[in-house]
Amino acid sequence: MPLESFSFQDNPITIRVEGTGPPAVFLHNGGTCHRIWDGQIADLSSTHTCYAIDLPGFGGSSRPPGGATMSRMVAMLDRLLATYCNGQPAVLIGNCMGSALAVHFARKYPERVAKLILFNVLTRETLSAGVLGPLVHLSALGRPARMLLARMLGALKTPSSLAGTIIGIQGDRRLLPAGLQARLAELAARRGQNEALMDVLRDLDAYAQLDELSKCPVPETLVLWGAQGKVLPLAAGRRLCARWNIDPHIVEGGHLVMAERPGEVNMMIREFLSRPSRSIRSPSTAAIERLLDPLRTASSRPAVIEDSASRASRRIDFAELAEEMERLAAGLRARGLEAGDRALVLIPPSVEFFSVFFALISCGVVPVLIDPGLGTKHLLSCAASAEPKAIVAVSRAFLLRAIRPSLFRRARVCVAVGRRVPGALRLEDLRHAGRTAHVPSVRPDDTALIAFTSGSTGPAKGVEISYENLSATLAIMADMLGPQEEGEVDLIALPALALMSAALGRTALIPNFDLSQLARVRAPMLLRLFDAYPVCSAFLSPVLCHTLAGWQAQNPVQLPRVRTVLSAGAPIPVRVAAALVKMLPAGEFWTPYGATEALPLTLIGAREILGDTARATAQGKGVCVGRPLGDAVVRIIRPSREPVERWEDVELLPAGEVGEVVASGSQVTARYFRNPQATRRAKIYESAADGGTRIWHRLGDLGYIDDRGRLWYCGRQAHVAYDGDRAFYPVCVENLFADLPEIGRVALVSVSPNGRRELALVVETTQPGSDRATIEATLRQRAGDAGIPLEHILFRSKPFPTDRRHNSKIERPALARWAEGALDRTSR
Repeated sequence: MPLESFSFQDNPITIRVEGTGPPAVFLHNGGTCHRIWDGQIADLSSTHTCYAIDLPGFGGSSRPPGGATMSRMVAMLDRLLATYCNGQPAVLIGNCMGSALAVHFARKYPERVAKLILFNVLTRETLSAGVLGPLVHLSALGRPARMLLARMLGALKTPSSLAGTIIGIQGDRRLLPAGLQARLAELAARRGQNEALMDVLRDLDAYAQLDELSKCPVPETLVLWGAQGKVLPLAAGRRLCARWNIDPHIVEGGHLVMAERPGEVNMMIREFLSRPSRSIRSPSTAAIERLLDPLRTASSRPAVIEDSASRASRRIDFAELAEEMERLAAGLRARGLEAGDRALVLIPPSVEFFSVFFALISCGVVPVLIDPGLGTKHLLSCAASAEPKAIVAVSRAFLLRAIRPSLFRRARVCVAVGRRVPGALRLEDLRHAGRTAHVPSVRPDDTALIAFTSGSTGPAKGVEISYENLSATLAIMADMLGPQEEGEVDLIALPALALMSAALGRTALIPNFDLSQLARVRAPMLLRLFDAYPVCSAFLSPVLCHTLAGWQAQNPVQLPRVRTVLSAGAPIPVRVAAALVKMLPAGEFWTPYGATEALPLTLIGAREILGDTARATAQGKGVCVGRPLGDAVVRIIRPSREPVERWEDVELLPAGEVGEVVASGSQVTARYFRNPQATRRAKIYESAADGGTRIWHRLGDLGYIDDRGRLWYCGRQAHVAYDGDRAFYPVCVENLFADLPEIGRVALVSVSPNGRRELALVVETTQPGSDRATIEATLRQRAGDAGIPLEHILFRSKPFPTDRRHNSKIERPALARWAEGALDRTSR
């Protein structure tokens, strides 16, 4: 590896230069050299010009007279950037002392820093918490004592026999490359090395300044910390990051995680560097004000109505909601919550939910929303991963303290909604702080809220939804819903869209049934709401659409006042869409398509389905989900189960060919919360002509685009069924049988009873005493006509297992296991 040298104050500084592209400058920790970054330089040199320095007194660089003080090193870095980078802002990547240098440089020259990547930041407090802490404590005796101590220790030469021990303190020797260990051992035993290390002790006040910062000087900062670090322990790192309001990424390893875990670290760095730059997007109050404007302008219009079948409905108008929001926000700020903090919200849709949600938004505090349908175990796991500084929950949710007490103990603020809970505030306590309207400044791409996915195809993931994402979604929903006349209401029976109405200045009607148990709701309970209230729009879970369709078949009814019904979360069968169209003589039934990471993406109406696409669906060609919404762009690429980092590496497929669905647009989110592996698998980055980065989200779905620009859905990539090596798309196959009245749902799964993958069709029977032989003959006839080699047909009297969020998505892995067991039992 070729090395160069440049002179600073008559001292030669060794530097390694490699690669092409924007500058990335690497700054090592004390006692090492530029070689700790070998793994990162090898990975980044294809996209960046990498400059790896040997800091003064280390590696091949000499120590200047008077020592390498922080001010001298900042001046040295200034000279390097001026010499090599031609004024272009650089990414600064540092470890320990190198991280401290990067932060000090960014404080002085923020315009010259594109992004910061900081490993194990050295400050007085982080150093005092580790194995070298006694030296820091001794230095507290005063500056003369500190200088004497530094002179004495600096004069010592480390015996070669201790070099291995010193390396072991810094990292796991089983993971560190042998060549790096040999170089570090050589440096540890070199005369003068300890003197350079003691420059930290001499200039400890400069490192202590970083403990006083309330935030990092560069908004775009990635912090990584070794979980087993002995020099700068993780606990001290967490405290520092909490003050800076930064979430550290924890890496299994010690003080040299970049060399111990280069693959994992490189993935985090690449994902961070691929994010669109925010340097030209100045913070302001506009992003939050835009979300709050509808609340403040709707005034006397009811904001939320809580239905009650037995007593008068409870309601709050927008003026009251805005006042309540401001009082709660003032109370939250008075108890120490700041913009960027996270607050776990465990409140069902209600007046309190909307009040708390908008109070958090107005403070810049990030609400964390988790569907209780995930179950207690998964809900607590998601909540713990979010590390909330506040928990606002209904009183019964505090029973979870018995299972996960640390979650509640670590929260700075706990607020119980409803009955008083020991150790928790009540909403009334927050209101006493008065009423103020301070709105913090944020960037459009800052995180507005975190919503966890349903976990139906893997572990639930926290999706970071930015202010820009949220505004785009609301704009699309406003166009979709049209105006709401005075006195009209939106019926909210789809929890995922509960926020939309109030956030658009529309009146939201909350039904009096449990929104987490929608499969138990009967049609008369739902129809009563349409009779009792002037419902113009309804957000219905797919399971409620099935319920209404079943009722309509036996008891025809019409809803003449309803103009819009929306349902999302699972494909809607054609027969259900047809039944709902009959109920809406003056309205339309819409089925938007999307995901928590991109909501909504496309839209199609039931009348277009019935008049145009239903026939193709019945022929096994998939389900049409419509055209893109807003500025969204949908493309089909060659399917892959591996991460794809760059857009130029994808293979676009032509119209009509089934492939993997990807999408880009203002409603498409950039990342998952503290989950770089999931982000890497789900995001593809395209370099835009304006120098920015366009993010494409991989939805995990298979489909194709027809010659009219419409997207057709063929099923989840993870749910493809196989006969040998031949793939079959479940949604396409299952719709071949959707019109058979004798059965409920069908599901195509793969089974391997004899070691070979075969197709099995699981049939949900709806009528006791059905002639299964006749049904099976019909199914096999249709499958044969379509060229589907059905090896097994299994009848199931129990309902299919479904997701808890929508009670509609079939849990195919569970059903496949059931099918395997059923075949095993019949073969005995």
